[in-house]
Amino acid sequence: TYYYSLDNVTWYASSSNTYTFSNLGDGYYTVYVKVKDWSGRESEVVSKGGIGVAYNNVFVSGTGNDGNYGTREYPLATLQKAYNNVEDNGNIILLSDINVSNPINFNISNKGINLISDDAPKYIRREVTLTNNPLITINNSNIANFTNIVLDGNRVSSSAPFLKVSESSRLYLGNEVSVQNAINTSKWQGGGIQVESGSILDINGASIRENKTANQGAGIYATGGSTINLNSGSIVNNSITVDDNSSGAGIFVWESTFIMNSGEIRRNRFVGNFGNGGGVSVGGTSAAKAIIKGGTISNNIANQGGGLFVNTTGTIEINGGEIAYNSAKLGSGVTCNNGVAIKMTNGKIRDNNYTTDYGQGGGIYGWQCSITIVDGEITGNSTYDGGGIWNGGDTTGSLTINGGHINNNTSTGIGGGINAKGNTNKRFPIQINGGEIQNNNAGTSGGAIFMDLTNLQLFNANIRNNAAVQWGGGIAVRNLST
Repeated sequence: TYYYSLDNVTWYASSSNTYTFSNLGDGYYTVYVKVKDWSGRESEVVSKGGIGVAYNNVFVSGTGNDGNYGTREYPLATLQKAYNNVEDNGNIILLSDINVSNPINFNISNKGINLISDDAPKYIRREVTLTNNPLITINNSNIANFTNIVLDGNRVSSSAPFLKVSESSRLYLGNEVSVQNAINTSKWQGGGIQVESGSILDINGASIRENKTANQGAGIYATGGSTINLNSGSIVNNSITVDDNSSGAGIFVWESTFIMNSGEIRRNRFVGNFGNGGGVSVGGTSAAKAIIKGGTISNNIANQGGGLFVNTTGTIEINGGEIAYNSAKLGSGVTCNNGVAIKMTNGKIRDNNYTTDYGQGGGIYGWQCSITIVDGEITGNSTYDGGGIWNGGDTTGSLTINGGHINNNTSTGIGGGINAKGNTNKRFPIQINGGEIQNNNAGTSGGAIFMDLTNLQLFNANIRNNAAVQWGGGIAVRNLST
């Protein structure tokens, strides 16, 4: 019979020549061993000191070894070994930069981990040989919290997203985290981060930047009832390299939810500028939703929806923040299509513009959408038709203005403030119950409002100081509008 002890006082018997001590804290231990034979004779006590234990805090270094204890003095070499060893809600601590050549899987059911750097942010870099899998996959209802880490794709062309969050898992990206320089040459996956299957991504100060993909979600790609919470941080300088069915240079959300509480989404674009949603693209069924509460979506470029594009029965709620300085042929600030509902209760859509050729909707472009303005500002936008808003439809859609400010917008063609268009079978409905439409200018007609096959109900509004070069400085009416 073997006997084991950690203090040479309390002994644990075992018939095996190995023994597992449980519930040990991190540190170094001396193990004592003695043996009794069948007659009861006892051997001398043998001891070995300096045996390391690392479960709560597991250390990793580029000069480590997976045969080590995982302590600070004897770190491991790989994140996979560290993840397998660390206890639930424990810390994996990087002592140096590391290069990763094999995919890492955080997949133990319901396990939570924290990945942090020891001091200044350490780099986790993709090796040139890791081209067919994500660098890190988080699945099986795991929860991971990354802080003070740089995850660098190293500009290696891959056929997979850089990070993947799946199977109802959750990833928190905190301060001084950067997900950068990832390239995914495949479609329908995203470049920097893929979030799917009911998972959640929380961005709490991180930067998602300089990532590329073939057609959707260069920064972030979310599908399958997932949620993205941008609480602070930035989605910057991501780009899509193929124009075929491309959407969401910064963020692509399909049948999922995007909530922006703060932070910034800026300078995301498409090579060739033919895609939809330079900053954010949201689409799918009625479950698709974008809620803008704060932050800034700015300086993004697309063909439709320079800042924000929503398609196919999704919803947009703009309750704060700014959508500014974006550019697109249709909807430099915001575009909605095909049954989407927009409700703006606060915030600003300002200084978006497209002046290259025949553009529509400097602030908002809508086709068969229901747009409701309760409050907020649509100001300083410019394009060819509908400097502030262009909205129309042949079977559905509406524009309701209950308050807010549509001011200082410019069209080089018609509808400085608003351009609305229906058809002979359905007059497009506009109802204005309040707010102000002031100081808008049209290059030809309809300084404040241009109506084409439209039914306007005007109950209470301040429409003044608008101008048009040709006719209808206030309101211009054409083609059986009433």
